[in-house]
Amino acid sequence: MQLPLGGSGSFFTREQLTQVYQCSHAELGRLLRDKIAPLPIRIDGTIYWFADEVTQSVAHVTKVITRRRK
Repeated sequence: MQLPLGGSGSFFTREQLTQVYQCSHAELGRLLRDKIAPLPIRIDGTIYWFADEVTQSVAHVTKVITRRRK
């Protein structure tokens, strides 16, 4: 996808992010509120997450989700 200010990037949607982190939409919302998961960007009214930021944070986020579920 082309970025508005130039360059390109690969992105995840909210649905894909819940599958990557293996969490519900509510858990994802709490992770974003607490700034544990990477924050999204908005392009043409659609919300995306940078794929490289998501892949770097998978281990930390899954650890937090597991701890919160106990």
